[in-house]
Amino acid sequence: MPSVKTGLLWCGSVLMAMGSATSQVWAGASAPNVYHDAIGDVSVRRTDPGNDGPIDQSSVLPDIISISLSGWAPFQPASDPYTGVTVSGVTADIFRLDLVLNGLMNPPGTLALGAEPWDPYRFGESPVYGFIEFDIDRDRDTGGELGGSATQRYLANVGRFASIPEGSISNRMATSASDIDLNFSTSPQYERSGQDFSLNLCGCFNVTLVDNGGDTNTTFDPGDTWIVSGRFFQRAGGYEQASAVFGGTFFGLYDPVVQLRFSHDITTNTTTVSLVYALTMTGSAAVFCL
Repeated sequence: MPSVKTGLLWCGSVLMAMGSATSQVWAGASAPNVYHDAIGDVSVRRTDPGNDGPIDQSSVLPDIISISLSGWAPFQPASDPYTGVTVSGVTADIFRLDLVLNGLMNPPGTLALGAEPWDPYRFGESPVYGFIEFDIDRDRDTGGELGGSATQRYLANVGRFASIPEGSISNRMATSASDIDLNFSTSPQYERSGQDFSLNLCGCFNVTLVDNGGDTNTTFDPGDTWIVSGRFFQRAGGYEQASAVFGGTFFGLYDPVVQLRFSHDITTNTTTVSLVYALTMTGSAAVFCL
């Protein structure tokens, strides 16, 4: 029974907005486990010096409507993994995650992290940034991030937005700037979120447009459905030093290049971000092998 924790951020040059949620996911369910969030509860949380920088009024804040997670059986997994049926998570070879956002939200451009340029509005005026974290083993004492990566996650930031998380990890949240000391040995251990995997909309890697659905421009517009690729799915960085996996950004880090579908519905004015990925070797062969 993994849990899902979200900290969804919208980052312009001078502001940030965050929403948070916790949901239990039952692996045996034959229907998607869905977490619903109230519409209209997102708000601007300034982070700029002086709290007086200009705000782009044309941008839309990332207001979560729902998050769903399920076992998934695509009809044509290699060519169209997004059309299929929900199946029990116990026997599933593939899973599906759907994040539904209010309004038109764009894939994230880069935020000048590492060697990437500052290009947040590459795909439109309302890019979405943030993380959805998965606690696979339901153990709060395994999983999380270390070093600088931990400073960008939920427990390091939730206190800045006048909120205290519910549950057993609430005492690990940072309550002052001095808590963010990049030292795992000191309390509070904001690094220990319990997350084992995460969906990363971080602006820290180049996003490749795979399929623009016949669009004539490079802006994600109303009614568009795009497929983009990047290192959106990652095993928790805290496992890196104990891992011998290779092929990721660094040795020991599992962050494969995956595809996300961004789809905007004009009728409901919602944007759905979908990830379909393998749970088993059989699922991997079905999804990735033509």
